[in-house]
Amino acid sequence: MTVLIPTYRADGDWRDLDLAVRSIRHYAPDQGIVVGWAGPHAPELIDGVTVIERPSECRSSAQATWWLADRFGGDEFVLFSDDCVATPTTFELLAADVARLKDQPDIKVGMVGCRSNFAAGAQNIRYPNGSNNLGLQWDTENTVFGVQWIAPFVAWIAAEHLAGFTPPDFEWYSDNWHCAELVKRGYTHFVSRSYVHHIGMQSSKAQGLSMDEMNTIGLDGLGRLEDATDAS
Repeated sequence: MTVLIPTYRADGDWRDLDLAVRSIRHYAPDQGIVVGWAGPHAPELIDGVTVIERPSECRSSAQATWWLADRFGGDEFVLFSDDCVATPTTFELLAADVARLKDQPDIKVGMVGCRSNFAAGAQNIRYPNGSNNLGLQWDTENTVFGVQWIAPFVAWIAAEHLAGFTPPDFEWYSDNWHCAELVKRGYTHFVSRSYVHHIGMQSSKAQGLSMDEMNTIGLDGLGRLEDATDAS
């Protein structure tokens, strides 16, 4: 599986990306890594990483992800946000969980997302998800379970999940829309046992955007998608 990292830094500060790439190479040295960047200058990264400037029409992470997947090809990918840091078991557990799910013929596997410290809902390690506290963790952190939606800050995704969709041109809530559309097609999304550290909101902070502003932009984008759906 190729790791796809769409990245944008308005200020050209690539330190988060550098740490993300180094963590992947350190703990999953056989993983191919492709970085699609936008910013004032190209990031300088460790050897063995494919670094390519994404087209100016790729305004969002979703658009960059679709473009990278189409350009480099493949049946499945790991999406990796540029402000995440892998742990020793991030890729091992994610791959094992995906393989186990794919072996179940009655499940149409959607996206499989990691858990994290900075995440919404069931992916957040602070959420008990109906479990017991074992001291250092909730017992459900050792389980894989289905959900209606995941945030793919780090997630397994198949090429078939991208087919037939026009990627949204906005950030917040584009994942909600994509997950909902896949559910309509019969897919089930899953939370993996895999954990990744997520700094969170680094791209929007570099643009000087607050959470309220990101929220407004995302809701406006969702509204435009709903209007287009109604019109069709």
